[in-house]
Amino acid sequence: MQKSVFFVLITFFLLNNMFSQEIIDRRETFFDAQYFLSYEDYPEALYHFLKLHNFEPFDASVNYKIGKCYLNIIGSKTKAIPYLENAVNNTTRWYWSNAYVQRSAPYEAFLKLGRAYRINNELDKAEDMFSHYRSLLRDNQHDRIGRAEREFDICSTARELQKEPACFREIHLGEAINTRNNNFNPAVSGDESAMVYMTSLPFYDGVFFSRNVDGEWTQGVNIVDQIGSDGDHYVTSLNYDGTEMYFVKGDKYKSDIYVSHYDPEKGLWGKLEKLNRNINTDGRESHAGISKDGNTLYFTSNRPGGFGGLDIYKSTRIKGGDWGPAVNLGPRINTKYDEKSPFITEDGETLFFNSFGHDNPGEFSVFTSKISEEGVWGEAEPMGYPLNTTDDNLFFVPVRNGEAGYIARFYDTNIGGSDIFRIEFLPADIEEEPKKEPLMSPEEMDEIYEDFRIRIIDSLETGVIGYIAEHPEEEKPELRTTPENFEKWFGDGMIRLEHLFPCEEEEVFCINLRPVFFEFDCYELTPYTLLELERVVSIMNEYPGLEIEVVGHACDYGTVDFNQTLSENRAKSVADYIVSRGITAGRITWRGESELSPIARNINPDGTDNHIGRIYNRRADIRVVKTDQPFIVTEDVFIPEGLKYKEEDDEKSH
Repeated sequence: MQKSVFFVLITFFLLNNMFSQEIIDRRETFFDAQYFLSYEDYPEALYHFLKLHNFEPFDASVNYKIGKCYLNIIGSKTKAIPYLENAVNNTTRWYWSNAYVQRSAPYEAFLKLGRAYRINNELDKAEDMFSHYRSLLRDNQHDRIGRAEREFDICSTARELQKEPACFREIHLGEAINTRNNNFNPAVSGDESAMVYMTSLPFYDGVFFSRNVDGEWTQGVNIVDQIGSDGDHYVTSLNYDGTEMYFVKGDKYKSDIYVSHYDPEKGLWGKLEKLNRNINTDGRESHAGISKDGNTLYFTSNRPGGFGGLDIYKSTRIKGGDWGPAVNLGPRINTKYDEKSPFITEDGETLFFNSFGHDNPGEFSVFTSKISEEGVWGEAEPMGYPLNTTDDNLFFVPVRNGEAGYIARFYDTNIGGSDIFRIEFLPADIEEEPKKEPLMSPEEMDEIYEDFRIRIIDSLETGVIGYIAEHPEEEKPELRTTPENFEKWFGDGMIRLEHLFPCEEEEVFCINLRPVFFEFDCYELTPYTLLELERVVSIMNEYPGLEIEVVGHACDYGTVDFNQTLSENRAKSVADYIVSRGITAGRITWRGESELSPIARNINPDGTDNHIGRIYNRRADIRVVKTDQPFIVTEDVFIPEGLKYKEEDDEKSH
């Protein structure tokens, strides 16, 4: 009897301890999520809130915050819809965001769900949510009432613009510019000879420079080292001939404008120089664009004396070449909301800019205003649909006096997240040309030899999407796939094949195992690393014959022994995670190689530290050891030419 009682007590203690540990983990995860949310680090906050969602998928407060995060992540806003639809099922007037025990969502969930519907162009549903939200408000809540009424105006404007769509052609700039990552802020010179743009890279945003040679853009070159950036400067514009480049650095509270000049003799961009106090204040300056003659700068600032948040100002060069006092462009351009990204056409007659105000069909939309002979700006007019969508349409760079332009767009068919496109406006009676070329012409199919069978594989979804095989009767090649896959992949031509990497054997497309990267002196897995490892897990589940080796690396800070331990810990953390997701441990080996296998420079040729190169060396490679599928291969890391490791770098780094 005593033994039975003792066993029951021990069991109760263990179960209670396990339950308490779960509560502790959830509480810590909640406050981690709240911490990142308070600093508006929405991707990191989302990662933790999604972990909480796994515990209680019907927690309205968590669903609300997941929706809030998605609405603040460009390219992912419509993902908020199912979470906010759950959130509005349990709302309360009294909401404490920081309270762990809060399980209801605030009334604000209806407003945010309406925004998500509107961004998804479901305008009727959006207006239903705004109407319901308005009905819950008290008469003295003037700001919130104003927000709801503004949303009704946005929906109304969107409907009107969509009745007469603008006629234009979108031209994808191709793989020399667009990568698997987000590509944005295409600053193009007025003569279209040069372009500088941003690309999201592990741990920082790269600044890439490209030339237009015979109508084709050259492979972008990362120039952060040339300009002396830590990966925290964002390009805003180029001058007309592509020899002067403007940047902004800072955050939503304090930011400044910088300039860099191109040295044609060295073929390099100069270090960034901060503009004077007529341009930069103690507040926020977020954009600068320059006139063709180089004498007028159009920029945005929230300095005192404006009409709202960020206003558009101009400044002209004074004696000595520096910038003179700033002049506000006035109420026909600026509203009580933010204005952004002003660009002036080369004839100086039309200003293109983004505004959250005016008659807006979405979030930030593209507007134009023409200046009269008397120097007075005309009323702001929105660009047509679908250049202006019901979402953000930021950073449109006009060329050829506004007959064309450049912009970054999010499409499911993109190579990466956001890709850069050239826009060409067409007369209304000319049909737009097809965007994509066919996957393979009949003539090309006939040239393929008879005895073959090609598998076409999606390296992201790790599945076979179709075959090209010999026709059983006509002895000609034919594409075999499901109707769903045909529509998804081939309906509009070669729309996602950047994700398919050709093996050495031309008849097979490959699934590539990519490296993962780590923070300085750390071996903890980041949310971005976990996303890649989840992909590895799905591949290993799909192909049980695959065995891998994880090899950890470090940059050359610290001793070889210290870096050996660090590299081993990095490899082990990757292997442990994959095993924790259900992959048999016998299919994975791991080891560290200290600092002995760099792929990028730790030290620049001039002896200065190469902090970007070090990022590439803080990694873990995932190598194929054994597989019965020849199309599964280890991906080589792409290193910009200026960052590639050379053997002579060893002498400089030790």
